[in-house]
Amino acid sequence: MTRKAFGFLLISALLFSIYSCSGDGASKTIKIGNEQWAVSRSLNYLGKIILEENGIPAEIVNTDIENIYRDLNKGKIDLFLDTWIAGHDVYLYEYNDVEDLGAVYKGCRLGMAVPSYFDIDSIVDLKRDSSIYGNVFYGISKDAGVMISSITALKQYEMNPRIVSMEEDKLVKQLELMTNQKQNFVTGAWKPHWKIKQYELKFLADTSNSFIENDEIHKYAKAGFKKAYPKAAKILSNIFFTDDEFSDYLLVLKDATEPADIESKIRAWMKAHPEKVAAWVK
Repeated sequence: MTRKAFGFLLISALLFSIYSCSGDGASKTIKIGNEQWAVSRSLNYLGKIILEENGIPAEIVNTDIENIYRDLNKGKIDLFLDTWIAGHDVYLYEYNDVEDLGAVYKGCRLGMAVPSYFDIDSIVDLKRDSSIYGNVFYGISKDAGVMISSITALKQYEMNPRIVSMEEDKLVKQLELMTNQKQNFVTGAWKPHWKIKQYELKFLADTSNSFIENDEIHKYAKAGFKKAYPKAAKILSNIFFTDDEFSDYLLVLKDATEPADIESKIRAWMKAHPEKVAAWVK
């Protein structure tokens, strides 16, 4: 190899190295873990779209909640934007090699809920007569924080209802059916979620202290994310919703379950709230 050719290759290698180290991980696609829950979809797809619109490739990786934290801990995925600090503590305790990009929402709550027309106010009322709700408890997957707390509460109250677990979208349809028919029912509930307002659900008083009543949702990243993706980390750290803002945002997405529909509705919301989005990406 001639000296001239060697010099050319050396310069090319240096330029490639500089390009590869510039920006947020150059052309590497950021992987965002996602659980198929309404709040999770709303935040993770929002993050994907905002990153893409700022020149950072991103993709959604759908899996269950425990796999998300396990893969985040191992660095197999880069982000999860729906971390409930107290609600997911069982996972954060085990999979703790992660970085916190800050809160996206404050004021979360977990509990048991009933429709407003159901004339009871506490879990104790359910225990007195299980026939008033058919001795059935409706919920989502048992590895969800609200279900772990609900099962703990049921044991504390020495109650043994039949637990019907289903995917969140199917649960919502079941609640809609029972509400339209004015049936009494009990379900695991969490705030924020559009179904609270849509179906006029009320939380039941709990004396067992099994439920979290003031939690926060944070944006979590794999270890080293801030250093590897400074631009992405800065943008994501700015994303925050007030209670009213998040309620309205979730209502916009309440019927969106397919990726194309979710992204379309999020883009429409972003277009309608340019000042909010601009503050995030400044």
